[in-house]
Amino acid sequence: MIAFVKGIDPEIPENRITEALNKVGLDVINVTRLNRKDDNTPTSTIKVTFKDANNPNTFIHTGLQADSMHFNAEAAPQNKNSPTTTTPLLHDSNEFPSLPNMYQRQQARWKKIIEETTKRLFKSLQQKIKTIEQTISSVETLINDDAISSSSLSDSDEDIQIVNAKNKNNLQQPQNQTKPPTTINKNKTSTQSSTTVNDSIKKPTPNRKPTPNRKPTAKTSKRNRSLDSSLDSTSERPFSLLGYNIFRHDRVGKSGGGVLLAVKELIKCREIINKTTHKNEIIAVQIETLLYKSILISSIYVPPTAKIGMNIFQDLYNINNNCIIVGDRNATLYEIGSANTDARGKQLQELLKEHLIEYVDDGSTTFEKE
Repeated sequence: MIAFVKGIDPEIPENRITEALNKVGLDVINVTRLNRKDDNTPTSTIKVTFKDANNPNTFIHTGLQADSMHFNAEAAPQNKNSPTTTTPLLHDSNEFPSLPNMYQRQQARWKKIIEETTKRLFKSLQQKIKTIEQTISSVETLINDDAISSSSLSDSDEDIQIVNAKNKNNLQQPQNQTKPPTTINKNKTSTQSSTTVNDSIKKPTPNRKPTPNRKPTAKTSKRNRSLDSSLDSTSERPFSLLGYNIFRHDRVGKSGGGVLLAVKELIKCREIINKTTHKNEIIAVQIETLLYKSILISSIYVPPTAKIGMNIFQDLYNINNNCIIVGDRNATLYEIGSANTDARGKQLQELLKEHLIEYVDDGSTTFEKE
């Protein structure tokens, strides 16, 4: 009870063929790969021995299905016990392979090429993710250093009055230069200036109301608004941060919301996106670097009552695929530590499955614990 299968790749082992035949209910005793007579090398023909006499006929009709490929089976010749008759036939079949065997070999070759290409792409992606993580770490270090230096500045009312007094003194100096200077006038002017400064230091007026036209300095601006506060267009006070360029997108006509990016003045950058689409508030800035041509940094805020605009991520990817996205999407996702996944989390899952984004999770929460 013997049958033969031709054109099986030598990389497919005999035990895998035995498992495939047993799965379809055929009782296999032995599976042997035949060798060439001249150099004793393995051929592409497999000899299958069955226990049941009806199994070979069933096998010839159904064929062999192994490694997602189908092979046709042939019955054993009449003089199956004679090796001299079998060897030339196998030799001829290897010299002139049938069309299905050539197609199967080509398919296997393409499969290997696809697997190798996929491995290279994943390796390149991992390297890019590692580089982005290093960039994020360096940016956070710069922000922390600047926060420490800015916090060392004094915010007392006396310091603010000194700055205002100096500004007034600078405005008075050009007016004094237009008059013919004399020695007596110079002494009087310097005496009056020093007196004004000393009075503002020693005797500040506690109940004096600020004039409405006075522009806030960097210190007063830091008091009025922080980076974590809402950015709404109802406030008329500008926001500034010493040593930084500010890029902001405010919510028009309503309080709350808004996004802001602060970039050090020494870093070359430009604004790319500043808009609201489908209630998603977006600001994006492109930064020129030495390692890459450029990096796109975007901040996105999605209100709890809105859905995530899926086209936003595709637009950012089309502008620059080296992109870092921060902000608050109001989404819960099980993969990054949430108890469950909500509707906005499912939208992020779709982006992750399409390999359009990769998330970097450091374990920190999105709220401050008391």
